Amino acid sequence: MSSIEERILVGAALYKIATGADEDGEAVKIVIAYGSKLKKSLPFEVGFSSYDKSNGSPVSAHTQEHGQVTIRDEREKNIEKSFGVHKERIGLYRLWKDREGLLRFHHFWKSDMTTSNGGKKPPEFAIGYNKKSLAMKYIGVLCEKKISFHLWPVEFSVELDYFKPIYDTKKIPLSVGDISFRFRIVM
Repeated sequence: MSSIEERILVGAALYKIATGADEDGEAVKIVIAYGSKLKKSLPFEVGFSSYDKSNGSPVSAHTQEHGQVTIRDEREKNIEKSFGVHKERIGLYRLWKDREGLLRFHHFWKSDMTTSNGGKKPPEFAIGYNKKSLAMKYIGVLCEKKISFHLWPVEFSVELDYFKPIYDTKKIPLSVGDISFRFRIVM
């Protein structure tokens, strides 16, 4: 099977899992077979986003209706970089190997700094599997607990991410989730 055909098949399988339509478990097997070959992510992610909107050079012209007119062309520059987590875009989803025996995925839209715009993130799923046999152990959906407070001009937040089992699978170990500490300066 070619790489493109395989990616289309995996994209369809991710869709079936995310929508709850994988009744026979075949979609999970397809995702595990593909995802187990992915590059393992580091245990941390560092990301930054830079946005610059600058005025370019002025252009002047004379029109009969408006007289002398000067405009500036606007240039937008958006740079986003992330290190540590290797997320692969497959169809409508981003799939990554969190560590050996654990795959995670979510819908690509509103899932990063550029597209999120401060809105609600899409659901994130975890698939645990046996590293040797590639048999599924559990599937879960991400739940979040967030505690935040402000000490002007700094906002602090502590987030606990854990996964709630779906498809009547085994209980998911708490170690599968994440604890993150964030702060940002609000001006």
